[in-house]
Amino acid sequence: MLGDCSRSTFARFQSLLSVLTVLAALVSPNPTLGADDAPAPAIEERWYVLLLEGSHAGHLRETISRMADRHTIRADMHLAIRRGEDRLNIRMESESSETPDGRMLDMSSVMNLGAAPTTTRYEFGERRVLVTTEINGRANTQRKALPTGKWLSPLKAAEYVESQISAGAKTITVRTLDSAVGLKPFRYTRTLGESTNIDLLGRTVPAIAWTSVVDIEPGVTNTEYVDEAGRSLKTEIRFGAMKFEMILADKDLALSKIDPPELMAATLIKPDRPIRDPRTVAYAKYILSPVAAREPGRTPPALFDLPTTGSQTVERLDDGRLRVTVIENPKLTTDSGNCDEPAFSAPSAMIECDHPTIASLLTKALPSSAQPHAHGQHPPAERAEKLRRFVHKHIKTKSLGVGFASAAQVAQTREGDCSEHAVLLCALLRADHIPARVVSGLVYVDEFLGQSGVFGYHMWTQAGIAQPDGSCRWIDLDATLDRDDPFDATHIAL
Repeated sequence: MLGDCSRSTFARFQSLLSVLTVLAALVSPNPTLGADDAPAPAIEERWYVLLLEGSHAGHLRETISRMADRHTIRADMHLAIRRGEDRLNIRMESESSETPDGRMLDMSSVMNLGAAPTTTRYEFGERRVLVTTEINGRANTQRKALPTGKWLSPLKAAEYVESQISAGAKTITVRTLDSAVGLKPFRYTRTLGESTNIDLLGRTVPAIAWTSVVDIEPGVTNTEYVDEAGRSLKTEIRFGAMKFEMILADKDLALSKIDPPELMAATLIKPDRPIRDPRTVAYAKYILSPVAAREPGRTPPALFDLPTTGSQTVERLDDGRLRVTVIENPKLTTDSGNCDEPAFSAPSAMIECDHPTIASLLTKALPSSAQPHAHGQHPPAERAEKLRRFVHKHIKTKSLGVGFASAAQVAQTREGDCSEHAVLLCALLRADHIPARVVSGLVYVDEFLGQSGVFGYHMWTQAGIAQPDGSCRWIDLDATLDRDDPFDATHIAL
């Protein structure tokens, strides 16, 4: 029916990968420093095995080089996951250079999440930072202000953490930068725990546990295990129901054969009753509660807030649950929209509405759009629906094997899942001067990955349609639906 995906989960998964590259630099004190205070070598190399849900999913290589005028730390991560039967290969690289006294020189990151890589370079000057982003062969350069407040360069931050461990500190807090995160300094806090024994790839070894948090991922707690000298042995990250482990290893073990885990099936949500003919549902009310609320002896966590937007309204009940009402007919909803925000009409790295490929595709989708006064002849709602149907037909290969493809890439490859449908439709709408944005959430499907009657993570598009009274209303459009109806009430926006 449609290219279901866990893009909402996967977007947070991308953030998790950034946290991993941060922790790799901060949790491994210099292995050559100990009681003898031996000098650091010019080049250090560390290898990590990456386990996801207990499966060997990839590796991380970290290299630190110290030259006379430049110290550089580089992380290169390779990871593979499966979405259904499709395998997705992910690669992330980050690098930063600084002077021996901790003044930033430059940093860069490369993210390749199954589509064309996105490269971002930062060149630090005395007052400004030159930021160049390149994706799909197009580069954009901007001058931005230096990060504000007190913060340490990456290697100076690692040295500070190490010195605090040596001094016997029980809580360590440091503010630093990482190219995988960008120019906003983040705060890393580490708290001493208890001594324990851990399994280290088949070996039981004594270790000291620390808990840590990184403020770029609030609510995600990491557990780090170190030896008596403070050397990192293992880091565990609980990301919702997902368990990620980073284990210090030798090169051969890190590069050994991997077994990519399947991530999508575990994210499917089964409601308490099936929904008949979901594609025809025009009105629905849902009660959302955390899973722990149904488990004796467990205190249910608070549900995060959901948006009131487009076809959806949300009410928090006295017991902490949420009542979500979805109405297919947007005229009956109360969301008057904020369509005039510049971001909903501007190009971005993923939604290149100014790309020549998108302009050419728009002319093909709406031949009359190139004619003078065409917008007055064809109402925005009518054009938006034509673009939705066009995107559905244009993407020929409905595949889960694409990671994060931009709109221009999708226009050319004509392949992808729900996220590719959503970004391409969003770009075409903006190119047609209709404000648009992408929504992540859930949708009900009769069958997926061997399970029947489940909600799966999904993405679709909203168009900001001007109303006769001058207001604007967000209209939901799902380009994966091959029907006359552009939307149904089994979509829940997260």
